Amino acid sequence: MEFASGYIDLFHTSPSQVRGVGRDPGHSDFNHDADLPTFAGKSEARADFERMRIIGAVRMDDALDALSGKVGRNVSIRADEGEHFHFGILNRIPDGVTFHTLEHTDIDVGQNDAFGFHVVVHGGPDDGSDPHELTRIDDDVTVRDWAVVFRSKIGRGSAIGVRAFVDGSHLAPGSVVPDRAIMIKDKIVGYVEW
Repeated sequence: MEFASGYIDLFHTSPSQVRGVGRDPGHSDFNHDADLPTFAGKSEARADFERMRIIGAVRMDDALDALSGKVGRNVSIRADEGEHFHFGILNRIPDGVTFHTLEHTDIDVGQNDAFGFHVVVHGGPDDGSDPHELTRIDDDVTVRDWAVVFRSKIGRGSAIGVRAFVDGSHLAPGSVVPDRAIMIKDKIVGYVEW
């Protein structure tokens, strides 16, 4: 309820902040500050940048104009629940990709990573040993169409197959997760049937 109220208040204060690139509502017990994203070190809000939504404490190494040529439509990078996302210089993010985390978790994306159509990268508590967890995609990683990476660390140069699901895993550099594989805690436990 507090989360939804924050968005309503943000809309009433500044309607342009609920479109395009803007600040998160903040003022919740899990995300105190209403942060703006930064692009190549510059904080920016751009309501006119409507083909994607980037909100909150997101730090992009790419400048916003450079990012514009690498990102498709309906991309969502939401640091409004969990926060402190970092993205290196990206290769590409096509249509429908989502980055989000649960409370008290972060995302770190390395350099030259490529994401497929409708990929989801989602952070969350991993093993419960630390209340502040990190989902990490290292450098030169490829995550193919419709794949999901949840609360995991993916080593440099790894490839995640089409429609694969990776949960709670720590993949070594150069790992390959086959198409449609369901990997939980570093083990393939089945395959997605659709």
